[in-house]
Amino acid sequence: MKPLLMFFIWASTASLITACSEQQITRAPDSIHRYTEVRLVAAQLAQDASVSALLTRGQEISVWDNQSKALINHWDSTDLFEPSYMLALSGNKQLLATAGKQQVTLFNIATGKLHANWSVAGFKENATIASLSLNQTGSAVLIGLTEGTIINANLSNDTLSMFHLHSGPVTNVSFAALGQQILSSSHDGKVLLWAASNGQIIKEFSREFRITSLAYDEKNRRLFYADIVDNNSIVDPTNSRELSTLNYLERYRYFRQAIFTERGNTLITSSSKQGLTRWDVKTGQELSTWNVNAFTPGTTVLSMALDSEGKLWTMSSDAALEEWAD
Repeated sequence: MKPLLMFFIWASTASLITACSEQQITRAPDSIHRYTEVRLVAAQLAQDASVSALLTRGQEISVWDNQSKALINHWDSTDLFEPSYMLALSGNKQLLATAGKQQVTLFNIATGKLHANWSVAGFKENATIASLSLNQTGSAVLIGLTEGTIINANLSNDTLSMFHLHSGPVTNVSFAALGQQILSSSHDGKVLLWAASNGQIIKEFSREFRITSLAYDEKNRRLFYADIVDNNSIVDPTNSRELSTLNYLERYRYFRQAIFTERGNTLITSSSKQGLTRWDVKTGQELSTWNVNAFTPGTTVLSMALDSEGKLWTMSSDAALEEWAD
């Protein structure tokens, strides 16, 4: 066989394999419901997927019951102290937090009444809010800032702690270990697990570039993190042992959202667009890939959650709630 012909066969085969790996499988959700035709700026599903909180480009905020599709409460731009860009639900679904660049506002979901509001400042004058999270009861608020500071505001005793643990915008922050620990990630490439009381770092994981996706399964001892270029890991956070890395043929794959399923044995990630991929945690092999439904160009997944039966629910930027079978 001539060398040129051998190269042609090899190149064609490689292209075919790559094309197959990138092909999206057509898959219909168990159910789909679009809450509004207005595109969303932010959204969060409750931890048990029973409630959706939505923020539209028109600065309309709404909270919905995902079973009945009934509106629980609603706020418009006149209820906000500045334009908002992010949302957070308390674990018990009683409080909703929203934030702009400098202000954090909490509402009581049942009554719609203002619960709290305050201005946020970091160690540097130009710092703005980059991430937001509430604890189970909504009594504690985590605020990540663009200059690397994380604020832990305790509303029960009116105390506020500030920790400068990152050197870039804090893009993910959440409570762990019953509120005793905090997990954070940043554009500086670091993922930190640290003590909420004093900021002492318990575990540190790092990549060269900014972290784009983070998932933590404390019960099953799983942590997934990925940076913007192509580096990812699934580790046991208790001993820092790497369990696997996601295995795919593309040179780059951008991960946006991620969630562990099936008792930590599988991981589901979302791409920068409509794609969802299910992975085997032990091997890092891709098990299946499919798309959420797109109603407008540039649709992406904003939030994912598991219901009490372990079924996946997704909320897209088109305000489309989708329920997925195993």
